Amino acid sequence: MNGFLDWFMPFITDFDHWRVPVILILLVVLARGKTDTRLAILFAIVAVVLADQLSSGTLKPLFHRERPFHVIEAARVLNGAHGWSFPSSHAANTFAAGTFLALRFRRLAWILVLPVLISYSRVYVGVHYPLDVLAGAALGAGVGGLCAVIERVARRRLGGWMSRRHRRKDVPPDDQAPGDAAA
Repeated sequence: MNGFLDWFMPFITDFDHWRVPVILILLVVLARGKTDTRLAILFAIVAVVLADQLSSGTLKPLFHRERPFHVIEAARVLNGAHGWSFPSSHAANTFAAGTFLALRFRRLAWILVLPVLISYSRVYVGVHYPLDVLAGAALGAGVGGLCAVIERVARRRLGGWMSRRHRRKDVPPDDQAPGDAAA
């Protein structure tokens, strides 16, 4: 029991504290970012949605694992939670986004500290077992890594398409010689 951690862990585990900053960052990047950065943000969002659907929509109903505070009488609970426990969707979602961003933007590798903290907070506040967050982290890292590979392929293919598209604007049509006026 630690006074600071008893305040910090419930704070960090609650997405309501992150919602506005995350949305503002996404809006700024979407408004001012380059095309490939916008594409990366789209893939990060897809990674989170996939991880969430796999964890909450598929695996939790499959395993039906009760949360620790439902099973352990003396469990200390600092935060509420509902539904099933395994795997942790918080861990899956944050690791999906964090892994994708760390792989896509190497300078953002430090961002993986956030999924680790958020995952640990889920155990600290008493709503998950350690295995829940480890499974969620593995699921999210796998989804984030897969999305990073798919995004890299898409970026290369789209990059080639965009380059060809820009070259076509500079080259006159086949039936028109350079300098000829269009009819």
